[in-house]
Amino acid sequence: MNAILFLAVKDAFKDKKTFLLISIAVGAGVAIMIPMQGLFDGVINNLYETTIDVATGHITIHPEEEQKFIENIDGIERKLRLLPQVKGVSARLTDQAVLTRKEKIRPSPLVGLTPSDERGTTKISERVVNGKFLSDTDRKEVVLGSVLAEDLKVDTGESVTITFSSGLKDEYHVKGILKTGIGSLDSGAYLNKKELEDTLDAKNRASQIIVRLEDIQLTEKYKVLIMQQGINGKVRTWEEEAVYVKRLKSNWVFISNMFIILSLVAASVSVGVLMYTRVEHKIREIGIMKAIGARNSFVLNVILTESLIFGITGVILGSLMGLSITKYWEIHPIALSTAESSVISASFSFYLALAPSIIILFATLLAGLYPAWIASRINIIKAIWHG
Repeated sequence: MNAILFLAVKDAFKDKKTFLLISIAVGAGVAIMIPMQGLFDGVINNLYETTIDVATGHITIHPEEEQKFIENIDGIERKLRLLPQVKGVSARLTDQAVLTRKEKIRPSPLVGLTPSDERGTTKISERVVNGKFLSDTDRKEVVLGSVLAEDLKVDTGESVTITFSSGLKDEYHVKGILKTGIGSLDSGAYLNKKELEDTLDAKNRASQIIVRLEDIQLTEKYKVLIMQQGINGKVRTWEEEAVYVKRLKSNWVFISNMFIILSLVAASVSVGVLMYTRVEHKIREIGIMKAIGARNSFVLNVILTESLIFGITGVILGSLMGLSITKYWEIHPIALSTAESSVISASFSFYLALAPSIIILFATLLAGLYPAWIASRINIIKAIWHG
């Protein structure tokens, strides 16, 4: 074993140009896969975080089947706020409305909320990119999602006409524009819950109640605890609410697997061709080695050990490069626009290098198997007289 390792190390570093080429081919596969996975993890984590921060909290309560509203909101909110580890509770009332600005007409979801409750439960007020968020005393004021504002060609300080599902119509001053990064929220309009209650005749009712906990790890436990309070509604966790993120994740896994396969094929072919070329240039040397007593298995193991050395070197270089890029993207997110919410940040972890390193290392050994088998089967006489 010592002789195999000695010869493999000596031969691997003998031709520095080939050593560098193979190491780069191996390292490139690792260096590409790590940042891609880091970006994907970052996107998914950001989507989950955004969903919790602006849409669902940790737990969301919906009306029972065939019920439009949750009744007796005041009593339910009191019960929830008395539970330990509950950080915030906010009831929301929703409606379908039509917003008009000059010749522009857009149907839109309408959300009535209590701003002071939202600030203790969600971070939607922090997503305002133009103007200001609502206050509890606001009347005839509306905050628009960025997509809706763009569709209506309206800016802060201007007015829009809102036609409610009840048929009532009124003019509202645009106080702010928010951008969350979630399409359904950025296409909506937001006003004070009490104002929407009066319009819909829905006093002490809500379409959903959002609960924020001190610790996200308590979500499942508190789902059960809230259900035990006798609250008339469907209790769902943030994971159950964020179905679209799960769908995105499953789609990405498929794309990621295809990308990994392509990277493996590219790395394997590159390493295989370079290793085969090395064997072709060493035929006479291999023949002499076999002439002095080296067995086929010995030659096979030497070439495979060389492949392993190339693989380990490439994996180390690729991991360092890939992790460095991922860390950079974590500190300096990729901006998709000037809005703070429109950035992609990578999620850094040393574990990101584990799977790509093992996969590429295995592919390198596999790629070196055929050249090693060819080398072990070389005829001694032909090899010595080769070239």
